[in-house]
Amino acid sequence: MKFKKRRTYTANLVAFPAVNSYRKKCNILLTAITLIAVIGVSGCKSDKRSDGIDDIGETGRSESQSVTEIITEEPPRLVIIKGREVPENATKIDLSGMELTDEDIKPLSELSNLEHLILDNNQISDLSPISGLNDLKVLSAMDNQISDISPLSNLLGLEFLDLDNNQISNLSPLSELVRMERLFLKNNQVEDITPLAKLAGLKWLDMKNNNVRDVSVISTMGARFLYIDFSDNRLP
Repeated sequence: MKFKKRRTYTANLVAFPAVNSYRKKCNILLTAITLIAVIGVSGCKSDKRSDGIDDIGETGRSESQSVTEIITEEPPRLVIIKGREVPENATKIDLSGMELTDEDIKPLSELSNLEHLILDNNQISDLSPISGLNDLKVLSAMDNQISDISPLSNLLGLEFLDLDNNQISNLSPLSELVRMERLFLKNNQVEDITPLAKLAGLKWLDMKNNNVRDVSVISTMGARFLYIDFSDNRLP
């Protein structure tokens, strides 16, 4: 009886090609699933994974349990600047137009990773809080009340400095900032530009509307200027 049933079943399959084709596809799919399962199991039997975490074959733990060993980092501490929260590891920050005072910017000393700092259009006169930001490359503090730029003397990585519209007269603190490429000092009170003699990398220099009387140092700098402006000074 079993033999006849099997023959009848086979005959039925031959009689209905569509059914036979469907069965073949199912068999292929089952074979593929079996192979995947075998490969997955054999992969789990290795003694150690490349990341050093024991696999199922050794510890009996599931893969999801191993994932829990991933170490999570804590979020950075926040520094508050006049109500604004800034991550301690920030590299760029724009604080322009916030009416910041000298007291308000004191927390800037805690942002040691800063590379770009914008302080335009505030009420700042003291730059001491940024004197230790040694990674600083770009600083803009135009439209403030700054007269003393000595806190910038150790920022040897500065490449861009914009101090337009302040009250600066002495450029000596800039004399060693040899990486400087763009320097903007329009509308200040500068008379002597000889401290800039070593800044051979300067490409842009805007000294418009100051009190400069002598620009002979420019010819000795060796700089290849793309832009230079000494208009509205006291040149002969």
